[in-house]
Amino acid sequence: MLFAGGCAEPGPGPRPMTVTLATWQNAVEQYVRDQGNGDPNVLRDTTLPNSQRGFALIGEADVEHSSDADGLLLGHRLIAGREWFIYLVGLIHQGAVRDIRLVGFCWSPDKTWWQVSPPNPGSLQRYANVQSQDAIFPVFPAKKDHFGLAITDHVAVAIHRESGASWELKPAPPR
Repeated sequence: MLFAGGCAEPGPGPRPMTVTLATWQNAVEQYVRDQGNGDPNVLRDTTLPNSQRGFALIGEADVEHSSDADGLLLGHRLIAGREWFIYLVGLIHQGAVRDIRLVGFCWSPDKTWWQVSPPNPGSLQRYANVQSQDAIFPVFPAKKDHFGLAITDHVAVAIHRESGASWELKPAPPR
């Protein structure tokens, strides 16, 4: 048996991961495969760092240098005959919420479907205006945030009650 020990100067370490909506989506799929053994219902019990239901992908521990994606699970609903997980995903860069999208995820063993709302700068600004009153580094979602989810005529709408900001998604039936 060979054992080597000693001291060394710490190196720069691994490069921080740049988190995007696409890397967040890939991480959700991987989590379902690995932790849920292919059962997406494992997502119902997954929580964000603030204990709300959701899925987070953290790029680096240092918030001032990190890019993160926090997906708040708003619901698991039947839309157009398929089960969809509906998330409101905040993309955070260096401690600031840079984008928020409503995202639908539909899973089958052989295929996954994603639907993503378009950018909504007006709603992002309304949300940011409320958040900037409370913290140097606002988090998404904040503990005090209250989001509602309405599903009508194949349209999902998420509304932030405190600011009136809203995001709309029209999940297309998977083929």
